Amino acid sequence: MCVCANGAVVYDAATDRITYAAELAPAVLRRVTRAILEATAAPLARMGLGPVSFAVERTGTSAFDRASELFAVEPAYPHAWDTDEHAVETRDVLLSKPAVKLLVRHENMLSADMFELVNPIVDPADAHVTWSFHGGLLEVNVPGVTKLSGLAHALGDASGSDVGVDAVPDIDPATVVAFGDMPNDLAMLRWAGHGFAMGNAVDEVAAATDHQTASNDEDGVARVLERWF
Repeated sequence: MCVCANGAVVYDAATDRITYAAELAPAVLRRVTRAILEATAAPLARMGLGPVSFAVERTGTSAFDRASELFAVEPAYPHAWDTDEHAVETRDVLLSKPAVKLLVRHENMLSADMFELVNPIVDPADAHVTWSFHGGLLEVNVPGVTKLSGLAHALGDASGSDVGVDAVPDIDPATVVAFGDMPNDLAMLRWAGHGFAMGNAVDEVAAATDHQTASNDEDGVARVLERWF
């Protein structure tokens, strides 16, 4: 089982099947984007910056679906990484289909600063805001969706049980080791009995864990696994 999209998607690699998807409905996408645009227009203008732009990630039915069917951006969207595997859609079309993740982008801001600006104005009953990349990118999911909730759904599907978002069936947290570096890892790291912050972790993650290891570039995960196993 693979947990994807911050926990919004669970994919069974053995059968090439999506077993769980938490999707933002079009009405919610429109409501959230409208709130973000209205609330950020004046602060961004005072900083001499233009508006944010949006993209969405959608679910298909197979790992072999074309990426351009699953990742769509509006025309003004500045990509955070090099890619030509995407669709370009008007904002109306972009927000007209369910999505597992809404991306909010501003290439001239830091993600932490964007989060402080955007998170307070997004209704938590509509969506959950987080980030995992420093360069001006926020990730918006269904409320309650985290990597921990995705893990719970993955293990629930595997065992045939119905689970809540914070109930990981038949797993003692004391037997779990987890690694993370960004705010979207926090719920999982706090639950795991052995949560490790990577050497490149943001301060919030480092403060939330009892253990630290080397950075991604220094094989931090491998160092712990080699020591333990």
